Amino acid sequence: LLLANMGFQADSRGMADDQQARIAAYNFFNRDQMAADQVLQMWNRQDREPLYPLELAMLAEAYAEKGDSRALSLTKQLNKFHPVTAKAVLARYYLRSGDPSRALEALKTALTDFRIYPWVQLKVLYRSFDLGLELVNALPDRAMELFELFSEPFCVRIHEYTRTIK
Repeated sequence: LLLANMGFQADSRGMADDQQARIAAYNFFNRDQMAADQVLQMWNRQDREPLYPLELAMLAEAYAEKGDSRALSLTKQLNKFHPVTAKAVLARYYLRSGDPSRALEALKTALTDFRIYPWVQLKVLYRSFDLGLELVNALPDRAMELFELFSEPFCVRIHEYTRTIK
């Protein structure tokens, strides 16, 4: 679980089927591109509820990508551990469910807070860069607001390279 949270691919050989399914879901979650269908498919091969913040983030973001309202309750739980990550997930959910203005507000909160709060799920925040680009297309009249969100470095310069090239 720790390695999966750090972005490493985990090896599940020799584990029980439910453990293999969770490891496969973690591995899909840790890709740079959203793999919501695969995450949910692997997670649903086992029968327990999410227990850890990583699992909450993984499932909340996957459901958010699908515009599925199950993301909302998972995000509420995630907010107790990683409020910045929870806001980024909400931004994805709002955009996918057809509310780009609300998505922009959630993303603005997430990225503003990310400047002072480094405890985030890094893959979720990484994927928020692309979400910002999608919002530019959805709300072209607010593109300058989005540009300003990415104009300042984040806490401890996390994702600095990505921030400056996207």
